[in-house]
Amino acid sequence: MRFHQGTHIFTRRHMSGLSLMELMVAILLGSLLVAGAVKIFTSNTQAFRLQQVVSSAQEGGRLVMEMIQADIRRVGVGSPRNAVGDLIATLRGNNASTAAGVGGLLTASDRLILEYIAPVDMTDCEGNAAPAGSRIVNTYSIANDVAPAIAALFCDGSVNGAVGAAAAPGVALLRGVESFQVNIGVSGDAPVGTALAAGNGYSSALRYVRFGQLGGNRLVSSVRIGLLVRSEQGIVGLPAPANDIRILDTTATAAQLGAVLVDGNRPVHRAFVGTVALRNAVVGAL
Repeated sequence: MRFHQGTHIFTRRHMSGLSLMELMVAILLGSLLVAGAVKIFTSNTQAFRLQQVVSSAQEGGRLVMEMIQADIRRVGVGSPRNAVGDLIATLRGNNASTAAGVGGLLTASDRLILEYIAPVDMTDCEGNAAPAGSRIVNTYSIANDVAPAIAALFCDGSVNGAVGAAAAPGVALLRGVESFQVNIGVSGDAPVGTALAAGNGYSSALRYVRFGQLGGNRLVSSVRIGLLVRSEQGIVGLPAPANDIRILDTTATAAQLGAVLVDGNRPVHRAFVGTVALRNAVVGAL
């Protein structure tokens, strides 16, 4: 059958559309293309989200480590540097000051107390003004932060005040810190008050011990600190950790890490370790 319209002739073949089979194939191919695009978009979004979370945890941990290390380098400033007893008096702490399980804490943490004389006009770790010559005492410890509840590293600052006078943990430096570990580098045995004479060979740490193992007759040359930090957000689909994470002489097991959930998803964990040589050690022998 033919239809005439002007000079054009339309046959039934020209007027026929897609068959049902062709239409189904077209819909299927279109659906596959859309599904592939959605999957790629979702994967890219997930990867970007993971990168953001990891970068945030990395940056926060790095900045706090730099802050504490700078504070440790001031230990002994303003006191007789050749007296071992003076160093031990200005570098104090205790182990397992915070029980595991508080605010998602994985392992018991240490408390570090640093004391020094302000060399210039500055502030303590809480931002309180400390004119040159002031005695600064900064206490670092882990406690539970709020809104929402999460373990955090706090610092309680004091200027010309009694050591440990403040009952509050101070200001939260970094949320998501699940372990704070401190080891002391000892260079040998010597009576408290023994002078550090140049070239005595005591400047390099022979071993690292905990505060409870320090005693009163150790020559202290360095401090090693470790942080285990987790992200405040969980990542959808993040697999359970396969390996333990060691922070100095303390280990967070894969089972402990995998048990930490944020809104049903696993967070990212990052470990940071740093060592600082103390200024009262023999310069040139470090």
